[in-house]
Order: sequence, then C-alpha cells, then structure tokens
Amino acid sequence: MRIDAFPDVLVARLGDFPPAQLLHFQSEQTADVDLQAAFSRH
Repeated sequence: MRIDAFPDVLVARLGDFPPAQLLHFQSEQTADVDLQAAFSRH
C-alpha cells in the first residue's frame, strides 16, 4: 500500500488517515469488457 512508502507515510500520519480496506472482486466482475459493443452507435 502506498501509505507505507515515503513520503506518503508522512502525509498519512499527519492527516491521521486509517489504513484502507482493499477492494476484492469476483472473477465475473474483472472479466474483459467489449468496448466496441459498449460504445458503438446503432
């Protein structure tokens, strides 16, 4: 996580930011999207 890297750790500690929860996705949610079909004009 970037909060553990310098200089990000300085900003995170000064702002008293808590550690964030990482996002988790199902395999269906990370499948490739057909952009041509999504943006084609009919």
